[in-house]
Amino acid sequence: MGHTIIKPSRDEDFYVVYSSVVDAPIQWGTRAELEAGYEHAHPDRFDRADEWGSSSWIGSHHWDRQRVMVREGFRPGAYPPGAWYATVARADLRQFCESVDSEGYWHPKLVTWEYPDA
Repeated sequence: MGHTIIKPSRDEDFYVVYSSVVDAPIQWGTRAELEAGYEHAHPDRFDRADEWGSSSWIGSHHWDRQRVMVREGFRPGAYPPGAWYATVARADLRQFCESVDSEGYWHPKLVTWEYPDA
């Protein structure tokens, strides 16, 4: 499956389904919205996200992880030369998800581009 449910903020009813296959959010919304429309929604997964920051058993995207990697979903040509991937601050994850344009691409102003060590 390769999906983790991330809760960006402890105090907000908003969740992000992150795919490790494409290294990007694939679905987001309130718990009720995801329970109604996400086929792998299960109460235990949301309970872990509420407690730990994500549904992951191995610790990825828990509360101590303040940045989330995003590789896919950018408009062709959006990657700066030499960039390997982008990261978005956990605190900006909702705004990032909701910034998808009418063609389905992310808004790159909310990311930090990451480069390999020289």
